[in-house]
Amino acid sequence: MKKIVLGSTFIASLLLAGGVNAFAVTDVPDPITIPIELEYGDASFVFNDGIALEEPVQITDVLLNNGTVAGTILNVGGTLTNLTASEAIVNFAVNAPDDFDGIVIDATNPNTLTADPVDIESLGTDITFTIDQTFAQAFAALEEDADAPVITVIAQDGTDPGQTPSL
Repeated sequence: MKKIVLGSTFIASLLLAGGVNAFAVTDVPDPITIPIELEYGDASFVFNDGIALEEPVQITDVLLNNGTVAGTILNVGGTLTNLTASEAIVNFAVNAPDDFDGIVIDATNPNTLTADPVDIESLGTDITFTIDQTFAQAFAALEEDADAPVITVIAQDGTDPGQTPSL
């Protein structure tokens, strides 16, 4: 009887002290993998709101001696939002009026705007131009209701140059 009580006491003390763990072994299934899927969006570009002529070009007597006067277009550029999985690029071109001589754009191609995948980038740069006496005379000869000559800022998809229309 002593042996049974001692044996029971010994087993009880092992279980209470945590010396023996009893559990059932079951088959554990392999983990389940769930692939992540992403649906990317598009890239979009908008011109800066503040693209404008800094001030009217001042006609001075410098033009009378084969000189030029300058003007500035402020904040040429925009914001490129890229929600695609690849790099997005916008190229710019600044063009003088086709039907007027005597105007020169000093920086016809401002910096390219590049946005990494799922990123946003902005650009704003000032572009200067010069006019000479020929331009000033042609401008003065315009009829009162005629459209004034314009400088054109073009933005084009830089990842496919020449294939896509202007943005």
